[in-house]
Amino acid sequence: MLRIIVSFLALLAVVTVAVLGLRGARSTRPPLQTFGDMADQGKYKAQAEGAFFADGRAMRLPPAGAVPYGRSATTRPDGAFAIDDAAFYGLTAFPAEVVKGRPLVVNEALLNRGRQQFTIYCSGCHGGTGSGDGITTKYGLIVPSYHTERSRALSVGEVYRIITEGRGLMGPQGPNVRPEDRWAVIAYVRALQLARNTPLTQLEPRERDLAQHAEAKR
Repeated sequence: MLRIIVSFLALLAVVTVAVLGLRGARSTRPPLQTFGDMADQGKYKAQAEGAFFADGRAMRLPPAGAVPYGRSATTRPDGAFAIDDAAFYGLTAFPAEVVKGRPLVVNEALLNRGRQQFTIYCSGCHGGTGSGDGITTKYGLIVPSYHTERSRALSVGEVYRIITEGRGLMGPQGPNVRPEDRWAVIAYVRALQLARNTPLTQLEPRERDLAQHAEAKR
C-alpha cells in the first residue's frame, strides 16, 4: 500500500513539474481550460465578414432614423468632439476659444466650474489645495504638489497635455473631462498657485482677482 502511495505521489510530482515547465511556452494550439468562463466566445469583430447574413457582412447598418452619438435629430454634433487636443499643447496663455464660436473667458464662472471639476477628478490625489496630500497618499501613492517651483513653471499648454494624456502614475483624463472643463481646471490650479506662492502686491489686477477668489474658496 505504501508503495502505491509513493508511486502515485512521484507520478503527481512529475506531472506537476512537466506542466509548470511549459509555462510561457508558445503553441499554435488553444490553451487547456478547465473552466472556460466565456474566455472563448462565438463573435464577429468590427468590419469582419460573416456567413449569417445574405450580404456577407457581420455588421449591420443602423436602422432608419437612428441619431449618431453626440448630436440630435436637428443639430450638428458638439464641436468638442472634433477638437485636436495637440493644438493646445504648445500654448503659453489661455486660448481665446476652445470650441469654435464659444469664447473662453477666465472669470469667476470658469473658476467655479474648474473648482467643481478639480474636486471630482483631481482632489483625490492632489488634495483640495493642490498640495499633493489627497486621500490616495494615505495608501502609499506619492503625488506631486502644484506649489513646487517645477510645477509652477509648467506652461498652461503642458498642463493641458498632462491632464489629457496623463503622466507617470496619473492616467489620462481626456476621456473623462471635456476640453473646456480642462481649461477651467487649469484656471483654478493657476489661481491656487497664485494664492499660495505670490504676494498680492506683485500680481496684476486680473491675477489678483484669481488669487483672491481661490483663497476665498479654500
